[in-house]
Amino acid sequence: MAFLPSLSARASKAAALSVLAASGLIVASPGAAEAAPCTGSYTIAQLMAGSFSCDIGKITYSAFNFTGITTGSYTFTETDPDYTFAASGQGFTGASYSYTYQVALNSTAVAGTTFGAFNTGIATSQTSGSQKFSKVLSTTAATNPASTSATASRNNGSITAADPVDFAGGNFGPVVFNSSVTRTAGRVDVITDSFSLVDPKTTIPTPGPLPILGAGAAFGMSRKLRRRIKLA
Repeated sequence: MAFLPSLSARASKAAALSVLAASGLIVASPGAAEAAPCTGSYTIAQLMAGSFSCDIGKITYSAFNFTGITTGSYTFTETDPDYTFAASGQGFTGASYSYTYQVALNSTAVAGTTFGAFNTGIATSQTSGSQKFSKVLSTTAATNPASTSATASRNNGSITAADPVDFAGGNFGPVVFNSSVTRTAGRVDVITDSFSLVDPKTTIPTPGPLPILGAGAAFGMSRKLRRRIKLA
C-alpha cells in the first residue's frame, strides 16, 4: 500500500514552501505542488483528459489540446537545463495536425529562472519511399515576441534541422507552445519539442538543432553541453 503523508505533514511542507517563497529562494506557481510527476508515456486521450498537468524538474506541463491526430506515445524528459516533450509511434499519414500546450515554472525553480530558447524536430522510421513533411513550433506573442518560429522538415533525403529560437529577455512564463505538422508524402513517426531554462546564477548555451532521430540523441547533446560548461 502506498504511503500517504498525514495532513499535518502536508501542512508543514506547505508552510515551509511559503517561507522559502517569501524569502525569494524559490518561485511559487499556483497549483504546481498538486501536479503529478511526469512519468512513463501518455496517450493523447490522457494528455487531454480533464485538468491534466504534470511536474518534471522545474516545470509544470498542462493545457494540452490536439487537433487532427489521436495516435502516438508521448513522453516528458528533463536533462537540466533542457526539457523535451516527444512523441513516437505516431504513424501519421494524414494531411496535417496541430496541438498546443503550456509550460510554467513550478515551486522548485530558483527565483530569477527564465526561459532561454526553444527548438523542434520531426522524423520518420521509413527507410524507403517518398517522404515530405514539416513541423513548425512557435509561442504566443504574449509570452514571446520573437519574430521567428522553429521549423524542421524532410523532403526525401533532404533534411532541414530547426535552429533554436531565443525567448525575449527576462521571460518567466508561463509559455504557450503551438505546433503544426504538414505532410504530403511518407509517414511521420517522431516529433520533439525542446526548450532550455536559464538559472540566474549560471550562463547556459541555447539548445542546438534537435537530432533528426529524436529525443534520445538530444539528451546526449545536453550532456555534452554540460561538460563544456564545467570545462569553461
